[in-house]
Amino acid sequence: MKVIFGRRKQGKSTLSLALALDRSRIVIFDPNNQFPYIASIPPQALAAWLEKETDAEWRICRVGPIDTEDIDEVFAMVAAALFEADDVAFVVDEAHLLQSAKGINENLDRMIRRSTSTQSLILNTHRVTDAHNNTRYHAVQTFFFSSYLPRELKAVGDNFSPEVAAKLPALPPHHVLVMEVGEGGVPDVSVWDNPEEWFIDLRNKNQ
Repeated sequence: MKVIFGRRKQGKSTLSLALALDRSRIVIFDPNNQFPYIASIPPQALAAWLEKETDAEWRICRVGPIDTEDIDEVFAMVAAALFEADDVAFVVDEAHLLQSAKGINENLDRMIRRSTSTQSLILNTHRVTDAHNNTRYHAVQTFFFSSYLPRELKAVGDNFSPEVAAKLPALPPHHVLVMEVGEGGVPDVSVWDNPEEWFIDLRNKNQ
């Protein structure tokens, strides 16, 4: 399971898609319509879509946009369709709508705890304090975009590492620090410093 932290317009959406490309199908939970260029299907149709033969031109779909009051219900339907699916990447955008430091949606928690080698679960959210303890604990890769706000840097230092927090203000645009669980559970920290490998400027529709 992977978690991406960053402010708006830093590249979370395109990074999550780049990370998802190792699977034959990609499903995006898109409550705030951040992926308008990808075809949307009703949550009730997702199970049937997953049963179709893989088509290179139809390997990605999204569910969204979603009214705030319907998010939990729609996510439950999506999670049920995906729970036994193989070779699927599931991108959950605006993941703070399903969790906080004090609680987490039960279906998201179940998917995080069950994370398998046949599925990729990728969560996009803004701040470290948006993520529940279980999310941070189970992440095998955590991605941080540049941050300079003292409160956010303190949260990164308290929940991950002061060394990681110290590096974030100096990151150039679209560079990302990666904290990965290495051998024996020891974290390995690196910087992805070549955004040309994954970044797409969606504001300019450079797709």
